[in-house]
Amino acid sequence: MAHPLHPTTPDPSGWGGGRWGPSQAGFVLPLAFLGAMALLLGAMGLQALALQSRSAEAIQQLRRQREDALASAAQLVAAGLRRHPCLLPLPLHQWQSTTAELCSREEERTALRRGRLPAAARHPGSYTLLSYTPPAAGLAGPAAAELHLAWSSDRGGMAQGRFRLLLAPGADPAAPPLPAGIRP
Repeated sequence: MAHPLHPTTPDPSGWGGGRWGPSQAGFVLPLAFLGAMALLLGAMGLQALALQSRSAEAIQQLRRQREDALASAAQLVAAGLRRHPCLLPLPLHQWQSTTAELCSREEERTALRRGRLPAAARHPGSYTLLSYTPPAAGLAGPAAAELHLAWSSDRGGMAQGRFRLLLAPGADPAAPPLPAGIRP
């Protein structure tokens, strides 16, 4: 009777290993192990790429949210300046002057300098007007003032940005120009 581990066909090499010779014995297991390791490393590399792209996407979304919140704050400041056009020719540090006090109340100027985005805003938080530079006199083309804003999120994020406040002439040629829009 033949042994179950040995084939019944004679081995020409004399080793009794059936079809495998002495140079091929024990070769299949390491080969399978290396193949499995190569597949595992490839899968891990693909997973790392996917995680990296997802992380970059989250960073981009956060940046867009901050830019959107800053633009919303700039729109609020522009709307406030539209209600108080006498502040347009004055830099921020002069908003405490007698001229500014004649056209707006202290609380209104404070609300322009520091405020909160409405609760219904996509990115709630508070903003601070860091600087306001009025348009330069005598330049050809549309006048533009500059706003420098800081925004802080209720969730802890912060951002700063500068915006050009585009000014358009009002209906009365003697009146100062009015805010017409903003640009980053």
